[in-house]
Amino acid sequence: MLQVVDLRCEQLKNPVGIRSQKPEFSWKLKSDRKNIMQKKYQITVYQGGKVFWQSGIISSACSVGIGYSGQKLSPLTKYEWKIEVWDNQGDCAAGSAAFVTSRYSLPWKASWVEPEQHATFAKDEDGCVKSAMGIRSETRGIDDYAGFQPVQYLRIPFILRKKAYRILICATSHGVYELKINGIAPDNRKYAPELGMPANMVIEPLFC
Repeated sequence: MLQVVDLRCEQLKNPVGIRSQKPEFSWKLKSDRKNIMQKKYQITVYQGGKVFWQSGIISSACSVGIGYSGQKLSPLTKYEWKIEVWDNQGDCAAGSAAFVTSRYSLPWKASWVEPEQHATFAKDEDGCVKSAMGIRSETRGIDDYAGFQPVQYLRIPFILRKKAYRILICATSHGVYELKINGIAPDNRKYAPELGMPANMVIEPLFC
């Protein structure tokens, strides 16, 4: 039996927050037969249950980096996509996945929430204060934050005015953070963002 597996968009499974307006799709074939080769495929993108774009049936064995070429994608929107494949034995198989777009060029509307930080004084073996962490260090000549208090817990209550089917959260910070909603993490990321960044730059992970 022919199967379509490992469906990916922008090399990710069901990604949230893709930035490309021309995302690329990839998939793999799996079969209990030998010498199976893809002969044709068709990609259909849906938005809100309606067809948003369709590639038409393409005669090709390619299944990697197939680009989207439909109308402009909307920001912060979930799209489903379906791949149909026909092989050289006349069998057909299909698979479905999804992706959520980023903010694209939407302006950032948010306020910084900043915890109170206090210098923690380090002491030597005799109990004498030898340095104050978090303030100007005379020996190093820079601000030293190595001895700050444990990570701060920030809690921001909000009220939903209407019943929500799906919530998208754009969140960022100077450094890493762990996001929870009513004590539950929205995905399996332990800390975000996953990538390091310069001191004058922040990354906006999107949670769904």
